[in-house]
Amino acid sequence: MRLKIYLLRMSEVFDIAILGAGVTGLRLTNRLLSQAGGDLRVALIGPVDARQQRISFWHEVSQGHDYQAAIDGRWSAWDFRHRGCMMTQQARRCEYVSIDALVLKQQLEMQLASSQCYRLAAMVQQVSQSSLNFNIASEAGTVVARQVIDTRTPYIPDNCLKQQFLGVEVELTSPHGLKNPILMDFDITMVAADAVNFIYVLPIGEQRLFVEATIFSYDVAAKTDFYRAIDDWLDQHFAESILRNDQHEAEFATIPMGQVRPIEPSLVGCGVGGGATRASTGYAFKGAERQIQQLLLQAVSERRLQHVEAYSRRARLMDAIFLEVTKTDIQVLPELFGAMASRLNGDDFADFLSDSGGWGPLIRTILAAPKWPFIKAAGRLLVPRR
Repeated sequence: MRLKIYLLRMSEVFDIAILGAGVTGLRLTNRLLSQAGGDLRVALIGPVDARQQRISFWHEVSQGHDYQAAIDGRWSAWDFRHRGCMMTQQARRCEYVSIDALVLKQQLEMQLASSQCYRLAAMVQQVSQSSLNFNIASEAGTVVARQVIDTRTPYIPDNCLKQQFLGVEVELTSPHGLKNPILMDFDITMVAADAVNFIYVLPIGEQRLFVEATIFSYDVAAKTDFYRAIDDWLDQHFAESILRNDQHEAEFATIPMGQVRPIEPSLVGCGVGGGATRASTGYAFKGAERQIQQLLLQAVSERRLQHVEAYSRRARLMDAIFLEVTKTDIQVLPELFGAMASRLNGDDFADFLSDSGGWGPLIRTILAAPKWPFIKAAGRLLVPRR
């Protein structure tokens, strides 16, 4: 992909500079340009993100969106397997959407190439602040801006709960017969001890599957352990129809499910580095969308940009209890998700994980969950030990 080349005047000062050109940075930049109507001078700084990437989330069917061309699949029902039992949740309002994020990033870059955005495809090296402006030094020169939003990938501390996963796309010789995605199959070969282990499956074609081995853990596992779990799962369910030579890695990544360390903590963050990841799930797309929307409102009203919380206080409290449980009782989490799968309908499950729908889905989730580990965790948070 070829990006436009600009001649930047040394005296030019941008209204907003966006650091990081992943999905969040690209979406934020494009929407700033479209909603501000040309009134904002925007710079996007960061290398082109050519990583294979898949992003999935829940979306209300009645709401509009702007990523149709990147959608790989959408489903109104999804499955879970736990202790030999397959459970299906059916939704009426919500659908589970999976997009090819590489396609989305390429589309967004093309939109920027025909806009008035200053696009600098270079690594940010340093950000300094004077009395009036920010100076962003990069490998290709310095950009000056009145305000900065940082969407770059943060540091993940060792003591942070992590979602680590490896996904592959698999072609089969015959139709696989799966109508719904399997969000969590806990009946698998273990990837790592002291971790929550499951397989995640998306039917993205009649004879094509996206299969991902995932762990929730404070430690990291070797890539070979993920491949072993995937191979064993495929042998168990599709041994006769898998094309071994047509299996290729799509993504190997780690998502923080706890507190992260932004590269520049003093900057306004957006995306994973700004707290967009839901700690109890690892989903981040909708959290980032909420942050983008609020930052847009701040920017077009010419307010000083401020940090935006991606989730409500009730969701953050539940996530704090969830993380406290993982410190001492992480093996109870399959029971939690199994109980949620069997006792909640699809809309309540989607609303809870997306922090939508108010108190109702939260209360119904609390009633469905195993109580004692979470009561103990809440007690430890309310009355910390000395």
